Amino acid sequence: MGAIDTTSRLVWQNINKHEPGNVSMAGFIRHSPGIGWDKMRVLGRYAVVYVHEGAGVYRDARGADLAVTAGDLLVVYPDVAHCYGPLPGQKWSEFYLVFEGAVFDAWRRSAALAPPRVRLHLEPVDFWLRRWLDVVAISRDPLQPMARLQMVLADALAAEHVAAAQTGDLAWLERAQRLLADAAHWRADMPAIADKVGLSYETFRKKFAALAGESPARYRMVQVIQHACRLLHEPGMSNADVAEACGFCDEFHFSRRFKQLMGVSPSGFRKMLPVRGATKKPA
Repeated sequence: MGAIDTTSRLVWQNINKHEPGNVSMAGFIRHSPGIGWDKMRVLGRYAVVYVHEGAGVYRDARGADLAVTAGDLLVVYPDVAHCYGPLPGQKWSEFYLVFEGAVFDAWRRSAALAPPRVRLHLEPVDFWLRRWLDVVAISRDPLQPMARLQMVLADALAAEHVAAAQTGDLAWLERAQRLLADAAHWRADMPAIADKVGLSYETFRKKFAALAGESPARYRMVQVIQHACRLLHEPGMSNADVAEACGFCDEFHFSRRFKQLMGVSPSGFRKMLPVRGATKKPA
């Protein structure tokens, strides 16, 4: 099986609406700048966006603020204002499908696919990218993509459920993630956080890594650095101020960890930001 051509291109378009549903558009966007940065977009239709390369964020009017990595599937709802894409210094490549119709409204009413479910993680990436692309494989019948899309959506939801059941307690993971993302715990050592969930540090570390796919220390650092990115947009805050606000002992250690995750120093990050008053991305 050959490599997938992921250059930016439209691979499917069907402007005719069909009952009970329709896949209206699909395509690749390589190194996308993102969507809705100036003003959150309301699409008016459903969409799924599979990020097959890079990283970034997803935010919406309901308050979601999610880190996104390769392998994440974003679900866009017709009436939920949103924005997503790479932060400065990051890249983001995606495959998207846009769809509408009563059959997908029924999925939403059943809560199988409804807010707050906006992100699923699906790996291996090549396998799932082919699954999504196969939805719009050449067909004489425009209704076939609608049927295929429901099959792949069902498989994706089942894969996520099985993964969660096999690897452990999802509710426990969500609690642990909330603790690690809480700025009040950024200066706390990991054994103290492990104690809050009733585990030894070593058991906590292994369980978290099995469920989340990364260590608790790295997960917390990602949350800290994303917060730092937001603070670096503030002209009244020096790099030293941001370092202190994010719990670092000094600016040197902050700058080193920031560059490890973002690929650029805090000062370099600031130079990449739009001038105040110009159109800009939120941080």
